[in-house]
Amino acid sequence: MGPVEVESEGEPSVVTVSAVLKAAEEAIAAAGCEDPRADASWLKALIALSRCHRESGDYAQAIGPWKKILATVPQESSMARSIAASVAKAEALAAKERGER
Repeated sequence: MGPVEVESEGEPSVVTVSAVLKAAEEAIAAAGCEDPRADASWLKALIALSRCHRESGDYAQAIGPWKKILATVPQESSMARSIAASVAKAEALAAKERGER
């Protein structure tokens, strides 16, 4: 995966997507829990992980982290609706990549 420009504290910098993915996966493992309500770093790491997969064009891999979050948030919340929309979009793009209609 190639470099990506990101903004950190107002300053742009270039990082690799694989470095961000690795950091997100380490944060998830370090949190040691399955409920983002118990640890905000777990939720942030899952969001970052999903976004990195999506931004790198790996839509199939983006779906899993979003579904983990979706399973833990109130289903009527705006967050759940937003995540459900992200899952639907990623599923459609992943199906398109596989040649499905």
